[in-house]
Amino acid sequence: MAHFSFRKVQVSDCQFLYEIRTDPDTVASSIKQSPPTPRTHNEWMREALEPGPNTVYIVLEHSAAGMTAVGTITEQRLPENRRGLAWTVHPDHRRRGVGSAMIKEDTKKLDASLCIEAHIRPENIASIKVAERAGFRWDARVDEWGLAVYTLNEIADEDPLDSAAS
Repeated sequence: MAHFSFRKVQVSDCQFLYEIRTDPDTVASSIKQSPPTPRTHNEWMREALEPGPNTVYIVLEHSAAGMTAVGTITEQRLPENRRGLAWTVHPDHRRRGVGSAMIKEDTKKLDASLCIEAHIRPENIASIKVAERAGFRWDARVDEWGLAVYTLNEIADEDPLDSAAS
């Protein structure tokens, strides 16, 4: 079983992140669906390094050979006791269970009372499978960008005590 650790993104991660963000499969699955230019990537990096509503983590896989950066996780603070979760797996580490394993590890450290959301393109079958293996379920919603909303630790719309009383 793989073990992962997470550290906040650093300036030294710029090239690793650029490789992921310009990978054709990553681009096809992203909201913008166009690769960043070096200039727009550097702007994105500056934002990623600043404190704000989004925190970008580098995911490090631990093995007998040492630690290897295998992907990223972005945690987004959302209103109403929710967190957004986005992830990428470096192309060299795909198709071996890294995505769902790193998400499971990351969500263990989040408050269990939070509803965690992943917004995924409906045609992005790989990310849907990753989300489902990590315990997310489609909640029959589509967001303003046409992305399917998958949730973990769904927050009930009504108080269970209210429904028990009826």
